[in-house]
Amino acid sequence: LPIFRTVLGVGLVMPVASGFCVAQLFVGWVTLQGVGLADKLWTSYVNGFTSSAGMAPKVAMPATREFAKGVLLNLVCVETGKKMASGALGPTAMIWSNTFAGSNQPGGKGRLYGNTDYPSLCGAVNYAAIKPPVISPNMSSILQLGSTDAERAAAATAIKTAHITATAQLEASLQPLAAAVVSQAFDEAPTAADASILDQAADAYQTAVSTAAGSAFGGGDALTPVKNSASQDGWILAGSWFMRSSQLQDIVNKAASSTPVSVAPVNSAEIGRAHV
Repeated sequence: LPIFRTVLGVGLVMPVASGFCVAQLFVGWVTLQGVGLADKLWTSYVNGFTSSAGMAPKVAMPATREFAKGVLLNLVCVETGKKMASGALGPTAMIWSNTFAGSNQPGGKGRLYGNTDYPSLCGAVNYAAIKPPVISPNMSSILQLGSTDAERAAAATAIKTAHITATAQLEASLQPLAAAVVSQAFDEAPTAADASILDQAADAYQTAVSTAAGSAFGGGDALTPVKNSASQDGWILAGSWFMRSSQLQDIVNKAASSTPVSVAPVNSAEIGRAHV
């Protein structure tokens, strides 16, 4: 055994190629493998954060869930109005005599929930609260996206449109839950109310808007320069590029959390007094 160690030790330090010994060549090989692995991991990360899905928030955002709860309250009021207008609960006041439904506000400003006499009796959704994040020219230069006013305006418009589209889907998803809640309160054989629908609808809203925001600010060719530069620089400058990716995700998070505002239903007693 001592002889074996002696022979092996001498063999490892004997020059074999370009003056390098076996031990040096082995250390160099291990180093190159480590560098290659780091580059592979960095390239994978870059491809991830420069995609729409990669920039989308991965955690539930409170603003989105609060908005979903507000819309559910509006819809519960609408479903209650429908139940009362149908006569299922006996004679009702004139205020409940018309068909209840959701409708668009004039000029595309939002949604109204109520009946013909009182279109906003059951509340409203105002789109004016949607405030897509503003990217300054300096930030555009640093992040290499939205370099012109037209590009930034187009991104803001795309995000607002995504909020409006997602609101319509949110309303459609929550309507069965709202009907079930009213059924639980008034029907002898009530429909089961699955509360998880609220979380699922809020998650779907957030996913839709954040994906659209990622596409608006980073989809298609917008982030190609970022991806190419980050991949070319390699992991050695990962810290610098990580800060930029964090700023990108912060922009998308702000876009997703800037939801419309849900206005609660009006107190029916106040409407009754106004009617008299």
